[in-house]
Amino acid sequence: MNIERALENWLIKNGINNIEVALNIDNFFDTDKNIINFSLKPLLQTDCYFRQFIHEYGCTKENIPSLVLHFLHEVGHVMTIHKFSEDELFHFRISRIFFGFEEHSKFELAFNYWESPEEFAANIWTINFINNNFQEVQYLINIVNSCNIYTGVI
Repeated sequence: MNIERALENWLIKNGINNIEVALNIDNFFDTDKNIINFSLKPLLQTDCYFRQFIHEYGCTKENIPSLVLHFLHEVGHVMTIHKFSEDELFHFRISRIFFGFEEHSKFELAFNYWESPEEFAANIWTINFINNNFQEVQYLINIVNSCNIYTGVI
């Protein structure tokens, strides 16, 4: 099965409608087009930092494939975007330019980024979803595995 369609079906199964999924070189939720973009190859250093971050903030599960973690984080944006005004979202997106996050070189920079309001809301949603719905997470892992995608469990 096509990975994008499989993930869209998982979203629908979980009551999240009208969201498309697309492969991209980076992970992000396009709020204008309602598209979750995700990469099949998360950066190793960023992935390690992200795993440490979510565990420090309470994620109790281990060995979740990278693709699944990052996909759930983008779903977290879908589920929390309504908590922010248009002005807040605009300000956050402008400030994102100054993070210099493309380098992914500093642990502190990564944590500061993930603690910013929009990212933090998506992260907490992800952590809570994983901790409280692990059967659905496992189902998502099985879907990804059935698509024969390298998922980068670290």
